[in-house]
Amino acid sequence: MEGKLGNINVNRIKETLIKLEGVENVHDLHVWSIISEFPTLSCHIVVNDSVNRDHLLQKVNTEIKGSFNISHCTIQLEDFNSAIHKDCDFCK
Repeated sequence: MEGKLGNINVNRIKETLIKLEGVENVHDLHVWSIISEFPTLSCHIVVNDSVNRDHLLQKVNTEIKGSFNISHCTIQLEDFNSAIHKDCDFCK
């Protein structure tokens, strides 16, 4: 049964991810447990043009696993300069 994890600080995860080089913003961040002892994370990470997306994705997964013990992540990388983000309340 899915459920919210009480021991995970979502704001701390967001702060950690925003500090990574090339990250402009993080939104739609969700952490939950699919089954007991199986934490899962999904989020959208807004990146600038200069970032190597493959390297950043690897860094994000390593950071989340190492700092928060979450090894199952679904990350969507989004271009900061795209038209969709110019009107995005999360990205301003």
